[in-house]
Amino acid sequence: MNKKSKVILLPCNSYREEIVYENLEIGLELLGGIENIVGKEESVLLKPNLLKKAEVDKAVITHPTVVGMFARLMREKGYQDMALAVQELIRTQGGYTLIADHKVFDTLELPVMGLMSDAGFRYSHIKLKRMIEKAHEMGVPDGIAPFITLSFMALPVIPEIRITPRGIYDVCTGEFYKY
Repeated sequence: MNKKSKVILLPCNSYREEIVYENLEIGLELLGGIENIVGKEESVLLKPNLLKKAEVDKAVITHPTVVGMFARLMREKGYQDMALAVQELIRTQGGYTLIADHKVFDTLELPVMGLMSDAGFRYSHIKLKRMIEKAHEMGVPDGIAPFITLSFMALPVIPEIRITPRGIYDVCTGEFYKY
């Protein structure tokens, strides 16, 4: 039996914080509640599309208010690690962040379109290697490059695959990838 992923689309005529927050609450409830999607102690890979540091009215892809209100909602629902990760991504204006033991383990800032660092190869390589090792310690299967996978999943040039709470989904075959 093919189980279909649920998608919720809600109109949001303004980026006023309370309107965005209310729509996030409604959307999560329509999906059965955040508790039915992910447990509070589960490890989660979260990739909001903060593609570049910009003024709020010039945001690219995911509006900063949506990211901020998602952090607020997660914090209020008791998902402290997820809220911490989102707050760190807001602080750095995008990149990779890893939360371990309820604190920021590390963050690799990606200020160039949310995909590249301007800090140089050596710095980025050492930091990313450390983060990947920790992600594998936390349960990411060997052979999976967790951060680069997230970077390319959201790109509109790759419409065939999507990240879901249950794993990587192949849109063309209607099946989840097997690891």
